[in-house]
Amino acid sequence: MAYNNLGRAYALLGEYDLAIQNYTEALRLKPDYPAARRNLQAVLDEQSKDK
Repeated sequence: MAYNNLGRAYALLGEYDLAIQNYTEALRLKPDYPAARRNLQAVLDEQSKDK
């Protein structure tokens, strides 16, 4: 799904807020999308390390 891929690209660039927005949209469109859920959790974990 495009939103998951876009979220991944933003995450790799360190743009965590944009990554979260895109993963959230992917999950809104397909709530049972495990890759988007995993990726979202990974970004949230990484973001919490940076604080």
